[in-house]
Formats: sequence, C-alpha cells, structure tokens
Amino acid sequence: MRRVSLSGVLCGSGWTCPNSLCRNRRPRGRWQNCPRLPASPRARQPRPRPAASLRHLRGSRRNASRFAVLTNGAEDHGPAKTEAKVVSVASMALSMADLEDAGAEEVACKHFFAHTMPIQLLEASDDGRWVASVQAGEGKKSPLLRLWRCGPPKGLDCTTTLPLTALSSVQSVAFDGAAQHLAVSGQDDNRARQNLMVWDMSRAQGGAINLIAQQTGAETTCLRFSPFEELALVSCGPENIRFWKVKDKHIPGCFVPLGATGRQTNFTCLGFECRKMGHTNFLSPAAAEKVRVFVATGDGRVVQVNYKSRKVLAVHQLHNEAITWICSNDVFCVTAAADKLVRVWPLDFNSFYLHSSHDSPVVGIDVSSDGGKVLCSSADGSVGVLDVRTHQYQDIFRSHQGSIIQAAISDVFKELATISSGAVKVWKLPCLQQAHEFPVEDLPQVIDFHPCRHLLAVGFQSGAVRIYDVDTPALLRELRPSALPVLSLGFAESEGEVTLAVCDGGGGVAQFDEAFEQICAAQCPAGSGKPLVNSSPARLLWPGSRSAALLSLSGRSVAVLSIEGKVSSASFSLHGRYAVLCADNKRAHVFEAEDGAQVFSVSWGSMACHMLLADPSLVSPGMLLMSSADRLLRLGRVSPGKSELELEQTFAAHATVPHQLLVAGGRCISISSSEMACWDLTPEVAKLLEPVVQARGDSTEKAESSPVPAALEAAAEWAQIQAEETPAVPEGLLEAAMPEPATAPQPAAAEPKLAEPDEPSGPAEPAPSALPEPAVLPEPAALPEPAVLPEPAALPEPAALPEPAGMKPDSTATSEAEDVIEEGRDADGCLEAREMIPVPHQPVARRKGRGKGRHDHKEVSGEAEARWSLELAGVQGCHVTTSQSIACQLPFRLCFLLGKEVALEDYTDDSSQPKRSLLPSPASPAEEEEWEAIAVDMDPGGRGVGALFMSPARMCLRRFADEQMEQLELPHYGARAKAALRLMGRQMAITAGSCEGGSRVDVWRFGAGASIGVGAGASRGPWATAGLTAEVLGLELLRGNEFAVLTRAGLTFWRCDDECDLDTAAGFEDLDATCARLQFQSAEVPAEWDLSAEFVAIATGVAESEEPCQLVFVASAEGALWIHDADDNVPLSLLPLSVSGRVTCLSSHGPILALGAGPALYTLTPAGAGAAARSPAVLDLDGDVCALRLLNAESGVVATAANTIWYFQLDQDCLVPLQSFPPAPQHMAAGVVEGVGALCTMSGDGLRLWQAQKHEALEVARLPITPQLGNAHADEPCVALHVAEDAVFCGFLDGTVLVFDLHTCNLASRTSVPLRPGSEKNRCCGCCEREGLLAMEPITSGDTTHFLLGTSFGRILQAKVGLNKVLSLEPSCFSTSSVSSIGSMSRQVQSCTCTTGIFTASWSGEVSIWTRDTSQSLQMRFNSWRQRLAKLPPLPAPPRCKCALCREVLESPPMVACFLPPKLLAVTQRNSSKLILYSCQDGSIRFQVDLEPALLPVQRLIATPGCVGAALCVCARNRLAVARVGETVDVEEAGPLPGSSSAGEGSRPSICLSGTSVWVQTQAALSRWELRAGPAG
Repeated sequence: MRRVSLSGVLCGSGWTCPNSLCRNRRPRGRWQNCPRLPASPRARQPRPRPAASLRHLRGSRRNASRFAVLTNGAEDHGPAKTEAKVVSVASMALSMADLEDAGAEEVACKHFFAHTMPIQLLEASDDGRWVASVQAGEGKKSPLLRLWRCGPPKGLDCTTTLPLTALSSVQSVAFDGAAQHLAVSGQDDNRARQNLMVWDMSRAQGGAINLIAQQTGAETTCLRFSPFEELALVSCGPENIRFWKVKDKHIPGCFVPLGATGRQTNFTCLGFECRKMGHTNFLSPAAAEKVRVFVATGDGRVVQVNYKSRKVLAVHQLHNEAITWICSNDVFCVTAAADKLVRVWPLDFNSFYLHSSHDSPVVGIDVSSDGGKVLCSSADGSVGVLDVRTHQYQDIFRSHQGSIIQAAISDVFKELATISSGAVKVWKLPCLQQAHEFPVEDLPQVIDFHPCRHLLAVGFQSGAVRIYDVDTPALLRELRPSALPVLSLGFAESEGEVTLAVCDGGGGVAQFDEAFEQICAAQCPAGSGKPLVNSSPARLLWPGSRSAALLSLSGRSVAVLSIEGKVSSASFSLHGRYAVLCADNKRAHVFEAEDGAQVFSVSWGSMACHMLLADPSLVSPGMLLMSSADRLLRLGRVSPGKSELELEQTFAAHATVPHQLLVAGGRCISISSSEMACWDLTPEVAKLLEPVVQARGDSTEKAESSPVPAALEAAAEWAQIQAEETPAVPEGLLEAAMPEPATAPQPAAAEPKLAEPDEPSGPAEPAPSALPEPAVLPEPAALPEPAVLPEPAALPEPAALPEPAGMKPDSTATSEAEDVIEEGRDADGCLEAREMIPVPHQPVARRKGRGKGRHDHKEVSGEAEARWSLELAGVQGCHVTTSQSIACQLPFRLCFLLGKEVALEDYTDDSSQPKRSLLPSPASPAEEEEWEAIAVDMDPGGRGVGALFMSPARMCLRRFADEQMEQLELPHYGARAKAALRLMGRQMAITAGSCEGGSRVDVWRFGAGASIGVGAGASRGPWATAGLTAEVLGLELLRGNEFAVLTRAGLTFWRCDDECDLDTAAGFEDLDATCARLQFQSAEVPAEWDLSAEFVAIATGVAESEEPCQLVFVASAEGALWIHDADDNVPLSLLPLSVSGRVTCLSSHGPILALGAGPALYTLTPAGAGAAARSPAVLDLDGDVCALRLLNAESGVVATAANTIWYFQLDQDCLVPLQSFPPAPQHMAAGVVEGVGALCTMSGDGLRLWQAQKHEALEVARLPITPQLGNAHADEPCVALHVAEDAVFCGFLDGTVLVFDLHTCNLASRTSVPLRPGSEKNRCCGCCEREGLLAMEPITSGDTTHFLLGTSFGRILQAKVGLNKVLSLEPSCFSTSSVSSIGSMSRQVQSCTCTTGIFTASWSGEVSIWTRDTSQSLQMRFNSWRQRLAKLPPLPAPPRCKCALCREVLESPPMVACFLPPKLLAVTQRNSSKLILYSCQDGSIRFQVDLEPALLPVQRLIATPGCVGAALCVCARNRLAVARVGETVDVEEAGPLPGSSSAGEGSRPSICLSGTSVWVQTQAALSRWELRAGPAG
C-alpha cells in the first residue's frame, strides 16, 4: 500500500493549491510583506501603469548543458490531454513558448523570473507537469534549486525554493516517473566527494519538500530514476555506471562490471528502453530480462546494459565526437553529439533512420510523449524541433553562444544587429527572430547600421572594417584604415552627405565617403576610454579618466568636458544634441554637443553604466533611460532646471549589467553580455522619447522655437501614465514603481477654471496671461493629475434636477463610499482564495412594522424618505452531513448542500472559474415552516439536478433541468429520517428512506405521466411504492430500470416495469396483484460473511471482461468487502480490507473502487472485479469521509465531516479543495488594514482571517487557539472579537485577551484580566461563583485606542493599547449593576475617528448610556461623559447553568443592542417581540416596533454608519432584515440566511459590516449582502 500525501496543504496560511479547479488558490502579490496580510501601514495609492513591458528575451549560452525541455501546458484536471510547451533558459529567466509555433514569424513567449543568477541546469518531469531549474553557486553562495508547476493560467508557477547548502556545484537533476521524488547529484563544499540526495516532493505544490535519503559515492555526470522500480536510480560518470536503491534514508548502490570498456571512458548520459509515460513499478521476469539501459560516452559510443543482470550486452559507435544527450523509448533511440548531428536510431543500432545537421554542437534533446517530435538545443543558443514523421526541422528561436559585445539598431529596416565572438547576427524586430548570420574569424569590436542603405559596418580587433550587404547577404567590402584595433565607428551626416568615421586605438580618425573611399585622416589625443561618434552635429566624444574631449571628425578640439569624479560612462543623447558624462559619484552632466557648454547636471541613486537621454528643451522634460550597476533599467524624467532625477519606474530582467540601450519604433532594446531584451514602451513614453526634432542648428534657436502649449501637452501626456487604470503586468516583468516626489509644487496657473452657467460645463483651458514665462515654467511633475479635477458634484446643479429625498450631501459619507470602492479593487498577492457564489436577487415579501411613541426626532429628519434593501450578492461554504450531501457528473458539474439550499457549480467551460448558482428551497406558506435540503443527486447526463427538501411537517422532491423546476410532494419520513435519492434518467426518480414508522421505496415520475389515474381527481403521488422491513442504508442504480437497495437486513434488487407485466421474470415475485410496476428479488449473503457485521455502504460498477457484468460492492463498518454479480444474483467474493478507520461510504467506476474509512480515502481494484488487482492508494483528508463520488477511473469528488469538498485525481495523486468552511461560528469582526477590508471569524477550530473583496472573501490565515499561544483555557468560549490598530483582539470567558498582529499573523501579546475568584455570586444567574469576562468594546480618540472590558460581576475595566500591542489595565469611570454587553458609537472629528457614545446592557434590563461633547472627544478624559439610564422590563432567570459560567446565557444573551447614528440606541430583549429605539440625549423612548415572528428571537443588531441615512440590520437565527428609520420605522425582510439549519438551535449567526457589504456567518456558510438605498415607495 502506498500512501499519498495532500497537494493542498493546511498550514498557517490556509489551503494552497495550483489547480485551476480550486477556489482556494493564492493570488500572487496581493499583500506585500507576508503571503497572508500586508506589511506596513502605508497610504493607499493606485499602482502606476508600467511604462514598459518585456516582449522578448534572448540569453546567450556559456555552458554545454541542455537548456530547453518539453512540458505539458494543459489543465491539471479532467481527461488527460497534452499541450506541448517549450521551456528554455534565458540567462536567469525561463521562457515558455508553444511547440506548435515552431517556424512562425514571431513566437509568443512568456518569461518567468525567480533566479538571481544564470540558470545552470534545467530538467522536466516525464509527464511535463514539473520543471526544476538550478542556478549555480558563486563565491559563498550555494546553488539554488527551484521547482515550477506547469499549467494554466500562469504557465509556470514557482512552488518550492530549495537552497542546496551542502553542495558547491550540481551535475544532474532527475524526477521519477510519477513526479513524486526528486534526485540531485553534485559535489560538496570542498569538492572532494560526490553527494546524491533524494527528496519527497509529493507536497511540493504547497511548498513542502523533504529530504528522505542521502549518500556519497562515485563522481556522477548523469542521474536518472528507473522507470521499472520504485525509488531506484541509475547514474553514470567517469569510468563508472552504477545502480542505486533508496533504503532506510540511505542510497546503497552497486557498480556495473565494465572491464576494458570503462577504462579512460567518460560516460556522459543515459536512457531507458521505456516510453516517456510508460512507467511501471512491476516487471515480469520475462520482461526484466529484455529491458536495457543505454549509456553514452565521451567518444561517441553507446553501451547497452541489461537492467536485471547489470551486464554489458553490446557497444555501438554512433558518432565521431562526444554524445551529449540521449533519449530512448521502446521503439527508437535519439542521440545528440558534439559533431553537430542529431540521429534517430532503431534499437538494434544497425543504421540510423534520419539525422539533422546543426550549425553548432547540440547540447541537449528532448522527445515528446508520443515520440513524434524531438526538441534540440544547440551550443549557440538555438532551439528547434525535428519532426520524426516529416523529417523537417524548424527553428523556434536563436541566440548567441558567447558574450554579446555590442549592438546597433535600424529604425528604417526594423532590425537589430549584434556581434559576439565568432558571429555577426541580424535580428528582426520586435520578434527577435534571427534573419541573417555572418560567421567571422576575427574578434568584432563595434557595429553600426547605415542610416539609409541596408548595410552594416563592423570593426574588428585586427583593424579591419567590413561592410556587409544585409540584402544579399554577403561581404560587400573590407577596409583597412589602420593595423590597430577599431575602437569606434559610426555613420555621420554632414551637409547632406553620409560619411563613415572610424577610430582606432592609437587616436587615429579616418573618414570614408558613400563609396567607402577614404577621404581624410586625422590624429586625435586618445583618451583612456572608447570614443563615440555622433551623427549630427558630427562630433567625436573621447572619454578619459576625469574628463572627456569633444572633437570634430577632422580632429579639431571643440571643448574639454570636465566633471567631478571619475567618468563611468559617456554617451550622446538620442538625437545628438547633448553629450552626457556620468561620474562615479552618481551624477550625470549634460553638455551641448555643438560647443561643449554645460547645460545642467542631475543625481540619482546608483552608478550608471549606460545612459540614453531624449533631448530635453528649456520648457519640456527629457526622458532618461539608464542601466545601473545593480543590473536594473531605470526610466525617469530630467529637466534643465532640476538638479535631481525624477525617477519614475524601475525594471529588472538582466543577469549581468546592461551596457547598451537602444530605442527605435516605440521599443527599447537593452543589451548585456548575457542577454538582449526587447521592451514595448507605452505610446506616451515612446512619444516623449522621440519628439519632433527641427533642423539641427543653434541650440538657442531651438529653445525659442518650442511653443509653450506643446510643452504643457507633452507633460500632461506623461502625467496620464500614472492616472490611467493599471493594466495587467506582463509575465516576467519585475518592476518597482516609484511614486511621484512628494515635494513637487502645484502651480496656481494650472488650476482649471469652472464654467459659468451659460457656458459649456467642464474645465476650461487657462488664460494665456496666466502662463508663466518659459524660463520659470513649473516642472511637468508639478502639473495637476486628471484625478484632482473638481468632481461634477461640486459644479452648480441645475434647478430642474432636485436632490433625491433622503440623500443629503455629506462629506463623510462620500469619503466612506470612496473607501468602499477602493476595498473592492483586486490586487495581485500570495493569498488563498475562496470564491463567492453570485446569486441573482429575488424579490421577497416585505413586512413592515409601525412606529409607536414620540416622533420628535430632529436628528433623523434628513433620512425620513430613504428606503433600504438588502440583496444577497454572494455566498460560500458547504454543509456536508450525509452520503448524499454531494453529487457530480461529467462533463464536470458539482452539486452540494448549503444548509437549506442546494448549490450548483458548472466546470464545463474553458475558464478557470466555474459558473455558480443557488437552487432555491420550496416556498413556505406558513411563517414557522422552514425547509432544509437533505439529499441531492444528478441524472447520468449531468443536466438535471434533484434534491429532497424537508420541513417539520412536509417533504418534497424538486428537479431542476433546462432552467425549469418541477416539484413533487412526498410522504413525510419523520424528524429523524434518513433518505436516499437517485435520478433514473430525465423522467424518473427513486427515493428510499427510514423513519420511526418503518422504511419504504418510492418511484416517482416527472412530466405528464406523473399523475396516477385520470380525470380531475388525479394526484401527484408516487408512480410505484413498496415497504421495507429494515433501515435503508444506501440506494444505487443499475442498468436499465433496475436498482439496488441496501438495508440493515441485506441487499435487494428492484426493477421498474413500465408495462405492468404480471408474468414475473425468473426469480422475481409480484409485489401486488393489481400492479406489478415494482418487482424485487433478494441477494444471498455469502456464507463467509460475519452475520454480526454491520452493513454501511453500497456501490455499483461493471466488471472488465469479455462479457461485462454488473457488480455490486457492499462494505461493512469493519472493512469487509462483498462483491456480488447483479446479473446472475450470485456472490463473487468476500475480501478483507486493510483500513485504519470505520468505513462510511463507497463509490465505483467500472472495476475501480473508492471507499472512505475515517479521515482517509482508499482507491483500489479488488480481485474478482474482472480486472488486474491493484494495491490500494491512500489519500489523507482533513476529516472523516461523509460522501464520495467517482467521476471516472482517475478522478472524483469526496466530502469530509470538516465541511470540505475535495476534487482528487488518482493518476497524479493530488487533492484539490473545492469548498471549505469552518463550523460552529461564534464571532465575526471587520476592519480595514492598509486600505483593504479584513474579516476575522472565530469558530470551533480557531481564528480565521479573510480579505473582504467585492464579491468574495479570500481566506489568508488560520490561527488555532491552543494553550501554546498562551490561552490556558482554549475550550472557553470566545466572548468578543475586534479589529483595531492593525490587530485582532480576542476576549475569552476566562479573562484571557489574545492580540494577533495582522502583518505577521502571529500572536503579538497576551493579557489576563484580573478576575475575582468567588467573593460574590454571579449576577447573571446567581449560581456561578467565578467572575468571567463577558464584553469587550474598543473606544478611540484620535490615534489612541482603549478597550472597555465588562465582567459578570458588573465591573468595567479600561485597557490601553501600548507598544507591541500590549494591553495595560486600569479602572474606568464607568459602572453598572451588571454587564451583558457593551457598545460604542464613533464619528469623525477633525479628520480623526473618536468615540462619542457608550452603552452597557445589564442582566436586570437596565441600559446605561454615556455621551460626551464633540469638543472633548480628542482627549481621553472620562470625566467628560454624561450618563443616561433607560429601563427595560426585567428578565427571567436562566433555566439552568451548564458550567462555572452560563454558556447558555452567552449563546442566547438577554438583550441585543447597538447605536444607530446619529443619536439613537436600538435595543431588543430575548423574551420580547419589540424593537425599542432610545434617545441618547435623554434616555427616552423614541420608537417601539413589533417584529414579525420569523425575526424572533433577534440574535444580532448592527447599524450602518458608513452609509447615507439611518439603517439597522436585524439578524435572527435564520433570517435577515433591514429597518429604515424615518418618520416611522419600517422593517423590510431580506430573506433567509444561506447555510442556516432549521434544526440548529445553538447556531447563533455572526454579522459585521465592511463598507456597504453586510457579511453574515451561519453554521455552514459566509454570505455577503449588499445594502442599497432608494427613494421611499
């Protein structure tokens, strides 16, 4: 038996799974510091739009190892399918492309960055689902291995990072056939020993990988897992071939006797005689004698080794040079060698089928799973695919073999030219596909494109200058101006003529005309750096140590440019107007290229290696592209009047420092020695980089000709980059967006002018007289963003449009509404997602109550005409109780119970998110009637859904299909009924149930034929019915109209006869003489069956044989399995099952059987089922299995008692949580953490943290409340939960207050309230002698937060939140006779949130209200509070006390109260049907409202301070309503609460607010209700 661990891991951050079916996926980068919650308080700002996006990246090759593999990009679930992807190494990044794009003009690539150094090794699993990449160690840094999961939507997802601290270098990496283990071989730190390590990666999807074995041994160059044995490996190296076996944390091995074959032989790689996906852990003795291992050598030979005997069978000479890689299957073998050949051989190696010749040595190959295509990677960086069937070879992309020296770009021909050792290459833009290649023997130094003709000029170290015709392509001419190396060359324009200037190492400058004839030569004072040639004006910039010489091409000195510090780089601006010198003191100096006059200088934070400046003018900024020593690309703005660089955005994509930047056609090309990257610039940035340039003349003339409005327009276009909505960042783009400088002034002249009433509305352009002079015009960064323009509400409103009643303009409400919009925004982050099920709003009956008492309420007169409504916007969760809590069919549709409702999810679309809907419960004619779903099933086609609903007095069956619903009334089974349901096609349904009065089987028909009899008296009863003598345990369908029923007495088979044939078949007997619609026969129990064993589950399947027969599997609780032939009605076998727990349910598909036993899922093929027996596999779950359904032979759905629904795949041994929700809710709190809504829920399994989105809640952390966290009474109920100060405060009955930091999701502090042991009786019930903490409420004044703690003895303590969120306790000025609850009311005072009202409710019915003046709210002075009293009718004593403190009273408090802004207090008592509203000014009663019985008893009250108007949410056990407070108080019911149970007397719902969203947590679901306002009807 093999045990399979979870791929979705329950940890401190929740569920983790990469599968696209899972709604618990973790969105990346949503909160910054921790994958669960944000890191530091920071002002919420919209992320700027990236000014550049990485389009293509090509990395040069420096090591002779395979750098391209084939992977599978298909979905992880459903039927097996393959979408071949090519993953290749681009220096420190991974690139992914479609295999089908081979030969295309542009191959679309995705780039993935995670490594910080170039990648050394790349390996993929045989199933294509996993990729391992290893970056080499450098200095004291160890090698680093990363595991990537392949599949949509990202393509590659890095799940595990593994530092190989014990190794200094890595030689080989290998996956086993099932991708459950990973092996690495390398040398240790002192390079004296070879280490072999094996990790268990079965939980790698959650980031967990465990070392299970380690061994030292012979030097290894290649390592592979054996496809024929589990945890067996084969390795090869210098003079050795070795077989290994993992055993007891060690890896013992044995050598293959090589004899003379192994002497002075370096074995390079190996392969097996096995298909890529044909792994098996069992070989028959005959097969083991035949399979071979092929081992390649460094001299072109292949050695055949018998796998079983470990003996050399034959040696074949296949190549003339070293074989670098070998791939084999059971049909052919493919070899790649340093002789630039790839050959395909038959397994007898007599002669090759085909071969392909390459331009450089082939360093690696990979064969597709079907063997039809061979992926080849060459030493020059080329990747291509060889089609074995058509014998065609197509390139995917190419690169450089060595370092890239320099590049040139042609905007006319849209091409890029690069030089490296041994080659000059021309690339098409923007696809970076190689167009031409010119092999060279000399070392090239510099390169440039002709500005008009399709020519290339290349200078070499030998002093030669070669002109290449790119169209031909051929060498056009070779020039020899000098014998010294060429340091620089460039084409320059002078008086309409184009000349070529060449500079050598001795200071010589030669010029050539259009015919490449030398026209002049000059000698210049040579500097220490490389000179640069400018086109217009024709200048030569020769940098030295601390200065640079600005020369004309004739050698005349123009100026000496001196700077402070050493020159780190020199360049001309993009259009040649300026010369730019960068110093090592992180400053750049800009000079006029015409005369050398210094214009300005700027500073930045890193030393520049290359700088590209777009020419700025006196009134408009210039764009600056810079590559720095930290390998980053920086994009910023520079202005003549600024001394600091306005750094905008930063990008990272290079493993080495980029030494050249090129811009053309709206794209930027960055060149480093190891990569070349193509970046797409946004149109706004591209326009600023390439402004309209006038005739190149005097600089003063250019400045005067620049119009001021054009400068303003250019600056406004650049400002729009930050104001526009941020699009999705491309894969692989690692940018750090820098905000605008905070000190940028806002010019008064840029303020928009409001339109007059007679003029068109909207801002007008500023008057020309308001513009400042060009020399003092404010910088573009200071121009106002479009977002700061006045809102339309600030303009004069037309008289014909009156303001809606009840919607008075309020600045506080507006700001809060804006906060709600911000909270709804989605962001990228590593969080675990729980998607909500969107539910369409259905109108419900509204019940209104009439207000009584006084109507003198000026404080609410503004909201008198507002009407509020609650609409159900989404729900998540599940309610797993029985074996029929879930149902599923292919194409994959999932149906499950959700309290009283049935949820349906459709996964048939290609999108990763399913379609979701709620199937409604029956209508309730009586107020007290509550329906609940108890069983669900789907028809075999998956189109129809059937559900059983039960109320205390009725029972019905509903069928939903094709957007229609049909309902049948059923006889009531009783309050404790056990019911089973199966849909037989589209027209019939079978129900079976047991209750106190007995058991029965009913057959129902839908549609026109459902009635019994004819005429007006026809009834919609069962089509056929029968009684049973024992309790029903299970119901399963067979073929045709047959089904099987399992009871405690045994197994029976039933058949529905549509023709009512009285002639019974063999073995069948008539049920009734008048109708034979339902016939049955009993199954004989096997003689070996233990009669005392208890039947628990049943499943049906089909045996795989020549004559397929129907099988019935029956299991006992102890693990005995009875296999029965349903066709012949004979028992086949009786098997014992080795299970660790009690068997609860069964499911089968064909001969495959899945059973749930305790918290484990077992899958097996039992002997006697007509197929080869398969040993059971075990999947560990989070709770006891309650329901189980197999979709096919490899996948299914299982539900556990922890209210979790899992999707599992047997072929991949993985589990995916589809639905999960905590049981037994106690408390919920909401808050805002760094602008993001946060929910905290307290349940029986601990504290859960959620991120509140617009239509979903994303679970980000689970914090178990255990004694290890400091709570010695973890079983004590939680009495309060609050979110404040970026922390969660949890108060417990024993006086413990735990504080959890939301940034780190760890326990921050623990405080114990000093409670009195037993000096007096508990005032709540008079029988408990120990004092307990019953209430906790935060109060704020500015930046100070206090807590009021109320105890059962009536004491109210004050706790202040200090450093590290530690509570310091002190007495308070508040006092009361007893405390059952405490509440507070806050408002905005001078931009601070301050508490202005406090109430306490006592057990005797007394309510104390404290208020204070707004002027004193900013000081926490408790003597400023004024007390008011309100008397309620006394409460009866609780009936009994269950423990030292009254848990029953805590579950059902004596009264529920909350403040209703601005100055009302709403109170309702447990034994009363009235909702009373008190005035906070004098304590008098303002309203009394009679509540409907469906809303009693009221469990929660919550007001809506963030909305315009006065609204009160009333929450009962199963219902939710909203009350409008105006001239009267009207209560409008919103509807039933999803996930609530009619039998759940102890399930008190929790409720909280997040903006305009009302979140309600019931026993099985978390629902979101949207609060909407409208005019009174």
